[in-house]
Amino acid sequence: MLNRRFVIVFSDGRKLECDTAVTFSHSLDAKPTSNPVEADSGGVVHIQDHVVVEPRSTNVEAIVSDTPLDFSLQPDSPGRVLTAVEMLETAVQAGKQVQVNAGLRTYARATLGGLEYDETQIALGQLRFKITVHELVTATSRTATIKRRGKSKAKHSKKAHKGMRFADQVKGVIAGTIKDFTH
Repeated sequence: MLNRRFVIVFSDGRKLECDTAVTFSHSLDAKPTSNPVEADSGGVVHIQDHVVVEPRSTNVEAIVSDTPLDFSLQPDSPGRVLTAVEMLETAVQAGKQVQVNAGLRTYARATLGGLEYDETQIALGQLRFKITVHELVTATSRTATIKRRGKSKAKHSKKAHKGMRFADQVKGVIAGTIKDFTH
């Protein structure tokens, strides 16, 4: 049986548990370059280096009510719908990170966008809304510090480069840099 549970955990720790999700529509897109791609000697094109994979996204249609059928979800909670609207609108406008459990997929890092709902249902104690969940793709960067060993050659560098062609100076600087990194 398909899991119809839709839960959003906001960055401030608050949680929105929907009564049910009507639909989950997951999408993943990859776009190849529009530039020419080189083929190897056998005529094979290795395209993987020339494709941009877009982050996953999910379109969800869900329902929140003041009187949920699942009594583990704050039974008979007047104002639950208004709280849900406030939470969703704030999350979309602020663009803050959320965690989302959407059916069979969990997005540990995501943002919300494209909120759509019918205001006339709120007075009836029910909110049926559509929202898009965008997965955040993160990268980890590291900084390395390289220390030179030995005495600095700065005093001799002016004399060494005097009278040399520019190309030879660049080669010398590159060679010196590589030499310094390999010690």
